[in-house]
Amino acid sequence: MSESRITYRPDIDGLRTLAVLPVVLFHMKFDWIEGGFLGVDVFFVISGFLITSILVSDLHSGKFSLREFYKRRVRRILPALTFLNLCVLAFGYLYCFGFDVPEFASQAIASSFSYANIHFWLQAGDYWGKAAEEAPLLHCWSLSVEEQYYLFFPLLLWACWRYLRSFVAPIIAVLVACSLILFLVGMARFPTSAFYLLPTRAWEIGAGALLGLFQHYQIGQSRGVRFGPHAAFAGILVLLGIYLSMPNLAMGAILATLATCTLLQYGNTPGLVCDFLSSAPMRAIGKLSYSLYLWHWPIIVFAAYFGYVGTALSMIGTITLMVVMATISYWFVEKPFRSKDVPVSRVIVGFGAVAMLAVILKGYEPAYASGFEVPKWHSFGLKHAMKAGTEDLNPETEGVDRIDHNIPTDAYKTGGVILGDRSEPPSVVLLGDSHGIMFSKVVADIVDEVQVTAALNSMGGISPFFETEPSRSQVFSSLSSQQKWEYDMSRIGLIERHPRIVVVSRRWSLCCRDSDRSRKSKELATNCISWISKHCDLVLLIEQPPELAMPDRKLVHHLGYKEVVPVQNDLPLKMQAHDTKEYREGRKYIRQLAADIDNVSIVETTDLFQEHDAVIVAYGKKLDYMDDDHLSSRGAMKTKPRIKMAMARSLSVEARSDE
Repeated sequence: MSESRITYRPDIDGLRTLAVLPVVLFHMKFDWIEGGFLGVDVFFVISGFLITSILVSDLHSGKFSLREFYKRRVRRILPALTFLNLCVLAFGYLYCFGFDVPEFASQAIASSFSYANIHFWLQAGDYWGKAAEEAPLLHCWSLSVEEQYYLFFPLLLWACWRYLRSFVAPIIAVLVACSLILFLVGMARFPTSAFYLLPTRAWEIGAGALLGLFQHYQIGQSRGVRFGPHAAFAGILVLLGIYLSMPNLAMGAILATLATCTLLQYGNTPGLVCDFLSSAPMRAIGKLSYSLYLWHWPIIVFAAYFGYVGTALSMIGTITLMVVMATISYWFVEKPFRSKDVPVSRVIVGFGAVAMLAVILKGYEPAYASGFEVPKWHSFGLKHAMKAGTEDLNPETEGVDRIDHNIPTDAYKTGGVILGDRSEPPSVVLLGDSHGIMFSKVVADIVDEVQVTAALNSMGGISPFFETEPSRSQVFSSLSSQQKWEYDMSRIGLIERHPRIVVVSRRWSLCCRDSDRSRKSKELATNCISWISKHCDLVLLIEQPPELAMPDRKLVHHLGYKEVVPVQNDLPLKMQAHDTKEYREGRKYIRQLAADIDNVSIVETTDLFQEHDAVIVAYGKKLDYMDDDHLSSRGAMKTKPRIKMAMARSLSVEARSDE
């Protein structure tokens, strides 16, 4: 049985419009639609409703066929997705930074084989983080959730229909409830996992499935004429409300699901809402919704990639390109391949060819001869040490010559990297994220010169701050709840031994973004520094060095890509500073901490590297930066005199005289 035998409802195309447009506007960073990404939840419910309605109709008529079902899914999903992947790979190979191409290929493989949600959960982590924002196929996570769902759901529905027909709806309702509970618990304890993964997202698709079953049995239909228009109007208001002012992700998803179910149930009853959703413009955009969803995000990402943002002209150009590519995709790819006249084998061949191209490009290794020396990076990072058996990096390929220091894999829970006499409490404790790792060699050299004991505790991607009574339920993409708790308890133990100095280095701009996550991070930092200051003589905050106006990539590769050569006679090479509001707020924030909290001082670094709106990144062939926001070990060493002078005030007389 084909989809065409299910009665066409124009209002559902209109509902698709109400799903896709908020997503597009949200991703274009319109502040007034802060809950726009919940349009994805609307799509989940619509999908569950339509697919279940088709399956139940087939089962009822005795025409159910798994083969035909999956053939329909292949025709519906793969052609437009394959076309998108081909275009992203081709564009990336021809015009983008070569070292980004293997990642584009990995994303294309993940989206093609329906595990993009797992890929981004493991690789990008936070959906709102920088790594996710730079991934052109990030949005395919939601397609993968749906396809994973439909690997299992038809078989479950068939088995229940055949053997437990009277219990089909109760069984699905129980599964939906379990998934919803897991989602709510997950959003509180492991939000990244709950956001991306099928078990915590299945309830939304399942809610649509339940509605499809209820409509098959005509449950609640008798009240449709009387109450339908009012219920539909309420559904529209709820959707608009959560789009414009989302309370939180969990509540937003629940309200989006309820509102969508209401509109699917009553949106076709005669009235104002039905007329609106069924209008020609709403139907036209709704028909384009799949292709528009596919194309909007890569175009936004690549526009930002090449700096085509921030102006009215760039916005108009981005929107125009979205519409053009979505229209091409719909009329020349999506719509023709839905026809049964096109053999599924042809779709599979095209899919296989693009997947093979992605596999080839995943192993692509570009060569950019920049003429600069590969910068060194002394790695005292605890997270890297935890990964036993990590292979050595190829400096030329990775863009950094990492020097490891044989850190024990359990150092994160046993006090960190201990320098000096382990039997003595440390005089100096370093807390940091990757910026703490950046200054670790500087601190290590200073404590060696003044002959005191130190404990280095820096972990890339993990905040240096912690609750003084840490929960055992914290989960990060790179640490388990047990590991995070052990790391927190280890750092608390160090501070409670009353070191003389606690040095704190982090990317302070991350505390100063306009988001709830950043505000909570800032509050945690303030409370933690206040607590630390009561347990030591001095808290020394190292200012974040200036950021560079370049993508998140290794500088030596970027300079080669841009065909920049070293300045002769060891003269300085300058690049544009990335002087963002967040960076300026970060500098202001640590100065406010030093003013408000006793025993807190800062070490300024900006003036060592920045002149007006330019940043000195190299002298001759030697680079002072490793990437857009990290100094190389050579660059970090330029801060050593200032850090040592600041530390000497709280260390021994010998340390002072050493200056």
